[in-house]
Amino acid sequence: MNDVSTNEDSNGRLLEPPTLAGLDIENAVLRLIDYAASLPASDLFLAPRKADGAVSARHLGVVRTLMTVPREDLTRYINHFKVVAGMPVDQRLWPLDGRWVGTIDAGRRLH
Repeated sequence: MNDVSTNEDSNGRLLEPPTLAGLDIENAVLRLIDYAASLPASDLFLAPRKADGAVSARHLGVVRTLMTVPREDLTRYINHFKVVAGMPVDQRLWPLDGRWVGTIDAGRRLH
């Protein structure tokens, strides 16, 4: 994984993108969500590219690439989100828009 940028949280503190190497898919996805929430980001985007995958977030109205990950890992992250959101895993012809509601940090609700 290559860090692409460093971002600030809502208090102006610099936040390094999380390390996902060696984590199972569920924990890697939880780290991505926690990181995006700490910015705070309004949206999280997972975009496959030819050689790798980009993880981006909309933060303060601007979409920024947070990190790149191996394409195989990105596919696993996307499939995990699809399963959790009840979306069709086999649909790959066009981008899908979905919504997920969850809780982090002892009850902080995300949607």
